Amino acid sequence: MTTVDELEVRILHPLRDSTQEFFGEPELLDYINNAIVDLSARQRLFRNTATINTLDSSIAMTPDMLQVRWARDAGGVEVAWLDESTFFEYQNRVPAPSQFLATIYGNKIWIHPAVADGEAWTVGYYAIPPALTAGTDDFPLRRLWEEKVVRYCRSECWYKLGETQMGDRERQFYEEGLRPSEAITDHEVPGQLNFARSPNVFDNGRDAIHLGG
Repeated sequence: MTTVDELEVRILHPLRDSTQEFFGEPELLDYINNAIVDLSARQRLFRNTATINTLDSSIAMTPDMLQVRWARDAGGVEVAWLDESTFFEYQNRVPAPSQFLATIYGNKIWIHPAVADGEAWTVGYYAIPPALTAGTDDFPLRRLWEEKVVRYCRSECWYKLGETQMGDRERQFYEEGLRPSEAITDHEVPGQLNFARSPNVFDNGRDAIHLGG
């Protein structure tokens, strides 16, 4: 396994800073962690599950939940997801729907119809990996992502030195082949970073109802 120390040697080699006179800890470690989080978010590299007890008909999201994929009760019954506004409208108008409905709001998964406190629900999600804290820590991603992290960190170093052209060059190598940063979340599923429903024919163009079409 590649360690943080080994990654840092590769990062600093073209900057001729092998003795870390300009860049050292915790700065380099922050760059590496930021790169790993960005990659994990864009490429959805980590999947995880958590069993959480309900409280006030909601499930508290854990800090590592980047994007929720599904939620199931103890019997394996899965929720149907709604956007925030539709969910709360259903909650007011439909007291007993035929299946569990859910939305994400305020870092909680809200469930309708209401469930009792203390029920064990399982949530599947894309996760943020634990932060690296020491030079001896192992790189948590597959080996093919090492070069991407190196490029990201080099770009940050060049930018700090005021070498914008070199920084842009390294950042371009990093960005190639990745999902764009503004499309980190999948707009068809719930997640901490997305609360809007998908657009449809009633939202745009001459058929848009709210535009008088």
